[in-house]
Amino acid sequence: MMARKLSERFSDEVWTSHKLAIGELYIGEDRKLCGHEGVMDIMTRRYGFSPSESQYERKFASWGMRKKITGKEWNAILPRVQEREERGRQTLVAFNGVFLDKKRMERELDRRRSNSNMRQGFVQGMEFFDMLS
Repeated sequence: MMARKLSERFSDEVWTSHKLAIGELYIGEDRKLCGHEGVMDIMTRRYGFSPSESQYERKFASWGMRKKITGKEWNAILPRVQEREERGRQTLVAFNGVFLDKKRMERELDRRRSNSNMRQGFVQGMEFFDMLS
């Protein structure tokens, strides 16, 4: 059995010194964490900074740095956008300091409208009967 190789541990000060570069790559440039030209690859080549994937993921969580918007957050965002659209106003939404593109907003609006319509149709078309014994 091979011994596991432990990743080097980096101090909070070292992480903080790289936080802006990491954020710019991951959020600003929308790069993947792993893979060729991913955040890990670039940070290793440019700065000699090479934490493991799980170290990055833990640090992202502690920094609140993420790309994905939760369903609960979309449910808060989309009614406001729809309300403004009905008044003829366009809305830009920023998440983690980056504006969401129009295609992504429309895709989420469509997805949530269709899910809502499906649920409504299911409830409206459902009938309940007493069981006969």
